[in-house]
Amino acid sequence: MKNAHSGFRVQAGNRAVRPPLSGDERKRLHPTSGIDPHADIRRQARRTGGFTAGQPAKAVSRPARRRKPHTAAKRAGSGGGCRDDRVRTPQGGGSKAGQALNPSAGHANLSVFPIGRYRMTNPYVTLSTRIAYENRWTRVREDIICRPDGSDGLYGVVERSDFVVIVPVQAGRVTLVEQYRYPVRARMWEFPTGMWEQAPGTGPEVLAAAELREQTGLIAGRMVYAGEMFQGAGYCNQRGHVFLATDLTRGESEREVSEQDMVAMEFPLTELEAMIRTGIIRDAMSIAAFGLLRVKGLL
Repeated sequence: MKNAHSGFRVQAGNRAVRPPLSGDERKRLHPTSGIDPHADIRRQARRTGGFTAGQPAKAVSRPARRRKPHTAAKRAGSGGGCRDDRVRTPQGGGSKAGQALNPSAGHANLSVFPIGRYRMTNPYVTLSTRIAYENRWTRVREDIICRPDGSDGLYGVVERSDFVVIVPVQAGRVTLVEQYRYPVRARMWEFPTGMWEQAPGTGPEVLAAAELREQTGLIAGRMVYAGEMFQGAGYCNQRGHVFLATDLTRGESEREVSEQDMVAMEFPLTELEAMIRTGIIRDAMSIAAFGLLRVKGLL
């Protein structure tokens, strides 16, 4: 571990060595704050006979602290935990309308997903759920949950249907669209993106081909699926699908009323990179889609 203040390196296995200082030593070293940022260095030097910068100090072992087990049964016995007299709703439960807006339908269950030797499991219990707001495109759900430690919490969840991001590339040039984004009060350059709120169960590849033609007039002879991503997993369940569109032919665009101010333009890939670096492109999904294609060697 490299000390942030001195540049010395102190090692003890995989843990930083921080031997305790007496109260007198702390006051002597830092009479104002009582904390010595170099305490581990100084203490280690006294124990090992000193060392120079850049040389690791001799490890000083300390007995591991034993933690008291906190089991669910123990919490329940002490008054903690979820109360059994409350109604528990399965995660993702809701009204019939909620099923139509569920973007996870037809996809792998993400509540248990293997990542090496760890598993991402759902640690929460949904105690109740209600719809706070709903329109044609968006629904806001409010859930009362029980955390692993037994305390209650509140989650506001924005529900939206799946969307697609299409990256059209031909002869080293990429097509972007620009439109006014009302929520941020600014015009934004981005890749063609869209969702079908009127048909939330539409396959991503069908949606991608339709949105590309609708917004740009381009027809893709080949569509490569790059992967999926969540646009804001901390508050929203909307899932995005990224496609690389090639072998393009040009037709007529068929934009919706809400897209009447949209323009489409081609840029060299080098200029696209410069637009991202300089902040001209600020749309997160477009930047993420470009990065995904790059790391997969598709662009």
